[in-house]
Amino acid sequence: MQMVRGNAAIANHKLNKKLILLFEYTPSGSVRFVGEAECLGHHIEQRPDRTGAMRNAFVFHLGLLPQEQGHLAKQSRPQYGNSRGLSNKLT
Repeated sequence: MQMVRGNAAIANHKLNKKLILLFEYTPSGSVRFVGEAECLGHHIEQRPDRTGAMRNAFVFHLGLLPQEQGHLAKQSRPQYGNSRGLSNKLT
């Protein structure tokens, strides 16, 4: 494991002025937006790869930002409804 590409993007997101947006899988197979997070640090531990072989893996420690502190809370969100021609059946 190396601190490059996606791993470096997470670790250095504040320095690079990038957001970490956290999503989670739901039991129904969908994804749900959890919120904006920040990287608080990381550690390395042994984890199995896709084939089951053990390897070093970065485990990032993320903290959720309060909604009023996150960048997303400061942006207005578009409102969707029938005025835009969307069906009432959409969730």
